[in-house]
Amino acid sequence: MATSTSISSFVTPPLQPGEPGYSPSASANGNGSPTSGGVLSLAPLPPQALAPVSQIDFHVAAPPSPTNRTLVVFDFDWTLIDADSDELCLTYFGGEKSAQDLAREYAKGGVWCELVANELARLFEKHDIGSLDVLRKALCTAPMHAKTIELLVRLWEAGCIVVILSDANTFFIETILEHYNVRHCVHTIITNLSTFQRTPSDRDILVVHPLQGTHDPHGCVHKCPSNLCKASMLARWRDAARGTMGLGACTTVYVGDGMNDLCPMRAGLVDVGFVRTGKKLHSKLLMHPVTEQGEAETIVVAGDGKYMRQSLVPCQVVEWDNGADLFTKVTSELGMLF
Repeated sequence: MATSTSISSFVTPPLQPGEPGYSPSASANGNGSPTSGGVLSLAPLPPQALAPVSQIDFHVAAPPSPTNRTLVVFDFDWTLIDADSDELCLTYFGGEKSAQDLAREYAKGGVWCELVANELARLFEKHDIGSLDVLRKALCTAPMHAKTIELLVRLWEAGCIVVILSDANTFFIETILEHYNVRHCVHTIITNLSTFQRTPSDRDILVVHPLQGTHDPHGCVHKCPSNLCKASMLARWRDAARGTMGLGACTTVYVGDGMNDLCPMRAGLVDVGFVRTGKKLHSKLLMHPVTEQGEAETIVVAGDGKYMRQSLVPCQVVEWDNGADLFTKVTSELGMLF
């Protein structure tokens, strides 16, 4: 009989300076994982028993600072890391053909999260992925820019609330964050669930479950993937944070690169959006230059050249190219905190 052990989607942060029991060396253990903060399960397993998102308890912990109300939301793939963690893993174990086959299925209308889950199961079954430790080592090859690492540390030190909102999965994200010793800098991770599952042959394999699905239709008009509408998840997290830790009004910064990062920006949940150049979201915004009339539902920000001129989303948009560029521009935007 297969058994499942939940990997947390929502984990409380480590102790902060000034809190009882805090010491600088306690922020992370030898491999970078937090030494305080409980493991919190998002919903019951197996997947058919997953609760609708409306019933999820987000387990929001106390904010890092009682005075700082700055929320910084990061996408993960091609934002915090300079790769797509799914494609990196599939190429590492299955070769280029594995990732290319999935890309073709995705182009036909497949759900990326489900395609990745099925391919991971196949690779484990064939023993192409020999163990979870081997999978961890592969994930640790994902590149993260040194200035991106520094940015996460600086945001944590400044008391910002850092959230990752991603279509990857908990195991991939937490493994990579721990490798770079920055897991303790992230307050909340919102992503697809990962579980360890014991097979009849006594092997532990990784199983990925969609965060949202047909049991919780979000009716998004922006054609978000069925397993994750980032606008609805961010809005629900903020509602939970408002009730649990009194988040209230806050400045919200969003950093992303892909089309699934468009929805929270269009929904009016973001004050400043940092958009990576040369990626799909940036190309989409370039297709909507400012016109004399603009769009009725948007606010066009001309500024002094600091912000990208576009008419698609009702927030200020800053272009960034790499980790060093992102560090400079985010710390400049939030200059009063540093």
